[in-house]
Amino acid sequence: MHRRVSKRIAVLFGIGIVAVVAWDADAAATLVNGSFAEGTDGDPDGWSENTLDKASRQSWGSHNGDGWLMALLGWNEGSGTYGEFYQDVTNVVPGKVYSLSFWQDGDASWNGSNVTARLIWLDSGASAIGSVTTNLDAYAAASWASITLAGIAPRRATALRVQFDAQTRASGGGGAAKFDDLTLTEWPGLYNPGFVQGVSLDAANWTELPSTDQAGRQGWGSHDGDGYLMSLPGYSSGTYGAFYQDIPDVLPWYRYTLSFWQEGDAAWNGSNVTARLIWLDGGANVIKTVTKNLDAYTAGSVSWTNLSLSGVTPAQAVTLRIQFDAESPANGGGAAKFDDFRLTRAPAGGTVISLL
Repeated sequence: MHRRVSKRIAVLFGIGIVAVVAWDADAAATLVNGSFAEGTDGDPDGWSENTLDKASRQSWGSHNGDGWLMALLGWNEGSGTYGEFYQDVTNVVPGKVYSLSFWQDGDASWNGSNVTARLIWLDSGASAIGSVTTNLDAYAAASWASITLAGIAPRRATALRVQFDAQTRASGGGGAAKFDDLTLTEWPGLYNPGFVQGVSLDAANWTELPSTDQAGRQGWGSHDGDGYLMSLPGYSSGTYGAFYQDIPDVLPWYRYTLSFWQEGDAAWNGSNVTARLIWLDGGANVIKTVTKNLDAYTAGSVSWTNLSLSGVTPAQAVTLRIQFDAESPANGGGAAKFDDFRLTRAPAGGTVISLL
């Protein structure tokens, strides 16, 4: 099993102190009882509810077939107008991406409002220091739908509260908003690094330029086995394509390293396939760029190859842009293919001593 660094240590180097902040912790952040199968009556193990009249475990259906789900209820008018259930997840590491995937179903009779999923970052004193939310009203009266919510843990985060809540009518309420099959995934600094999440050619949390015709998510193979990859196609779609993701809150004087896999098609006849690390200041101005030309790995004779590039964050940088782009002729063919990304960081210099 991979052992993670559990302590942050100040190391004397040169004339200064280097703070060692690892992206690893004792154990990965884990969501307990995400299917609500364990519990007593309406109370699921590992979860807290403001009142079982408004948020409770139910046995009248499930998504994953175990017979149990969690519901925000719209009846029992006398119990108030608000319901919530939540779980606090420990071992959160600042700088990592946490993605919550879940399924939601609704009743036709539901007439509440503001059904919301939340990722709430907590500091060591259990105070909220940031959140990511999504409104789910559109799914509260629909059949089972798969939904994902993701965010990057801020610097002082030590825990993550996974929360669902809604306002229900004090009188005349009915139905329920239902949830099941919850999974929390921890990623090293990048959203959706394997491109498995998305809709058609559009990869979730990535931006494609100038459109998904020139840079798109594809389902015809992958390196990591999930069936999806990202491509810069060279078909008849234009002369330039790019996709990128912006990583906020980067640490100055830390080295960021991007590892990725690339493969090409024999039919590819484009050029200038390039991987880039681009640092931006608070005004979104480019202040540093590190590039790697990938033309040698794009031909079909070169199978999946693990590549990397890295650079040290300048003092003024607040955002790191991960970008891949290429030029292709108007009547090109084939595609440059990418998958299985990993972003890591480490202090730029000095001797790092860690206690395991």
